[in-house]
Order: sequence, then structure tokens, then C-alpha cells
Amino acid sequence: MKNIIVICFLAYSIIACTNNSNNYDPLKVATASQQDSLLLGIIIYTDEHTPDSINTANRFEEKNKPFFAGLTSKYTLKYLTKNTDGQYKYFIYKQARGTEDMFVGMGGTFTISEGNKISGLEESFRMWRMTEKELDPKALEVYQKFVEGKPLTEYMNSEEKHYIEFPSEHVAYDAAKHEWKIVKLYN
Repeated sequence: MKNIIVICFLAYSIIACTNNSNNYDPLKVATASQQDSLLLGIIIYTDEHTPDSINTANRFEEKNKPFFAGLTSKYTLKYLTKNTDGQYKYFIYKQARGTEDMFVGMGGTFTISEGNKISGLEESFRMWRMTEKELDPKALEVYQKFVEGKPLTEYMNSEEKHYIEFPSEHVAYDAAKHEWKIVKLYN
């Protein structure tokens, strides 16, 4: 009897997680074409591996768009929600640099300007690199709390749990430069 209860609980948990991920399906918020445009906009804000010719001052210039467009195949827009105030929350993941089987997840917020361009994007958290199989359930768990406005501190910078790598006591997001910065040296 105890085994049946455990099996029922596990089945319910799997179904609940699947249903929750459907709540955040980007297609509920944007068409496939709009998603492509949003993903490119997010990449322009968040990608940290740019050539020397692209910097904080010029990354949004039209001449640099082809570079970022070339990166879209390495990224996936996994979750997207929009609140009643017009603020979007997103979760993307990308192939980790130097490996084909590891991924990094990133979540944050943005709004859409009059010209249908992303504005005010802030990356709220970045997850540890991990396999896609490991990332998927952790991403859903963290994103759900993020959308609900709950604190993410239980997931942060724990090397044992490997959920959120930063922000941390050492690394914070610089909204003006759209990048993560060391704010306190490691001991």
C-alpha cells in the first residue's frame, strides 16, 4: 500500500511539473516569429562572449546585429510570461562555451518599447552549467518561484545543489552595462 501511495505521488508530481511548464510556454505570449525576435533581443543584451569590436557602447548598433543573429542556434527561449503591467519574464538557456553537452540557464525581465524592441532588460539570475536533462527540472522550479515573485535565495550559489551560480556575494548584475561584475574578491 505504501508503494502505491509513493507511485501515485510521483506520478502526480510529474504531471504537475509538466502542466506548470505549459503555463510558461512562450507560444502563449508570442508567435514563433515574435519569439525569434525576442530571443535575438535577449541575446544582444546578455551574450558575454563578443569580439573586441563589440562593447557596451555599441552592442545595440545595427551593424552588430548579424553577429548576435549568428548565435541564435546556440540559445533556446524556454519560458516566457507577461504580467498585466506589460513586464515580461523570460528563461533562456544556451550551450555552455567549450562543450556540446552542457548548458547554462538565464532568467530575467524586460519590457517592450514603442518600436517593438526589448528595453530595460535585466538578467536576474544565471544558473550553473549542467546537462540539459539536469537543467530542465531545476529551471522550471526556479522559474516558477521567479514568476511568483518569491525569493530565490534557497537556490543561490550553493555548490552542493548547483542551481543559481549568481548573483552571489561576489558577483552582481550591472544593469547599466548589462553584464555580471565581480563586486567582492574571492578569498
